[in-house]
Amino acid sequence: MIIAASLNSAFAQNDTLRIFDKKARIVSDEDGKLFYYLSIKSENPDFEFDTYKFIIPNQIGFDEYENVNKLKRKVSIDSLEISEPKELSKISNCELHNNLSKKSMIYLIYETELKNYSNGKKYMENFIYPIIYQGTEKNIQILDMR
Repeated sequence: MIIAASLNSAFAQNDTLRIFDKKARIVSDEDGKLFYYLSIKSENPDFEFDTYKFIIPNQIGFDEYENVNKLKRKVSIDSLEISEPKELSKISNCELHNNLSKKSMIYLIYETELKNYSNGKKYMENFIYPIIYQGTEKNIQILDMR
């Protein structure tokens, strides 16, 4: 019984991917659907980037979508197994696509700077979103207008 529980726990851990992306950009389409794009330099010389597209499941009604800030949860990464884009870029694009397609649980973890208004000090906080892999596209770039 204990061995079976340990194997199930290990399998569940291997079936989960947590992407820790400090530069994550979450974008929205005109309807309010949320997406995360992970761009990695392409191995193919004809393309600059391979872009892995994820949806953040925020649909709450037929055509209603939850605000991105209501979906996030604080998380401590100290005890979590995480993968950063730099690590993922070491995997071939086909292998990465296959691995992402097989994962049953994928999460985006990103770091953001917050301000304590009582003392004026800034601090970093990590937030987590569940994401669903949608596929790979070539040469998609997200403009950062900040």
